[in-house]
Amino acid sequence: MDKRFITFQCECGQTISAPVERAGAKGRCKACGRTIIVPSISPVNPMEGEGEYSEEDLITHPHERPVRKKAPPPAPAEKKSLFGMLGEILTYPFSDKMATQIFLSGAILFSPLVWLPVKPFLHVPCLGVVLFLVFLVIVISVRLMYFSYLLLIIEKSAEGSRVIPELPVFQSWDQHFGDLIKVLGASAIAFAPYLVYAASVNIEVLGRMLEAYSTGKVPGADVIGDVSNRLEALVLLYAIAAFYMPMVLMALVTTRSFVKAVNPVFIVRSIVRVWREYLAAMLIIFFVLRGGLTLFTILKDVLAADWFAAVVGYVAEPILKFYAFVVTMHVIGLLYYRNKDMLEW
Repeated sequence: MDKRFITFQCECGQTISAPVERAGAKGRCKACGRTIIVPSISPVNPMEGEGEYSEEDLITHPHERPVRKKAPPPAPAEKKSLFGMLGEILTYPFSDKMATQIFLSGAILFSPLVWLPVKPFLHVPCLGVVLFLVFLVIVISVRLMYFSYLLLIIEKSAEGSRVIPELPVFQSWDQHFGDLIKVLGASAIAFAPYLVYAASVNIEVLGRMLEAYSTGKVPGADVIGDVSNRLEALVLLYAIAAFYMPMVLMALVTTRSFVKAVNPVFIVRSIVRVWREYLAAMLIIFFVLRGGLTLFTILKDVLAADWFAAVVGYVAEPILKFYAFVVTMHVIGLLYYRNKDMLEW
């Protein structure tokens, strides 16, 4: 080692050499620009006036700093399919205690039980009519609020929420009626082919029946046979509209655009972009949820007991129907949340 030079390291790791005579002098590291002081081998008092920078007296030697290898990024978690989330989807209305109360109260409001308190007063002249009208306004306003609440479930689920939202307070008739009118208008356009065809069939059959009765004849089998032949077309048109409708609701709520919701090109293109998950969502909605309602109907017909029919009609069936509505709206919102990048709305 050459004793004429002092070799040391800057804080940045750069190796620096300086003449022994420069011990205690200031300088600047050419690698990082820090101000440095040349260390002394033996105690040396810096000379007066040694505060000047003297970069030319500092000899830097290349020094490779060890590079710490970065850990590889964690592999992205595999996204569950909708069927893999089936348990979470079906238990969505019961995600917490408050949600369960909201769900059950909504189910009761859509059941015939809601009219029981006013029935004893219907036989009282004048008072019964007034109470019925007041109660009717209350029931309609609350049901409108719950109708808007179902649309809120789509909105919150589309934002990624896995918990049923709190029930909002009644805001205004304009908002709730506006929601109802938009959904009814979009539904009418979605089901227009089915409605037009069904109306034409009914008008034609009714005309034939009136023609037969006007001539004193009984409608023949040809009239009934003609209806049976057209039944397949009616079922097909209804199935297409039912398959099409969830995407309409999704577009109506998430884009807040009625024009996009009733635009068949926009809706069909969106379905094609996410067709795999859309099919899975439709299977959950139509087979799992509607299957439960069908099972209740079959049980009600098989078990023809009056008490069972009353329990099913007044309690179980309304709860199950409202449950199907809530879960359906959650599936629609969840479908958007999982595929919003592909939809490019």
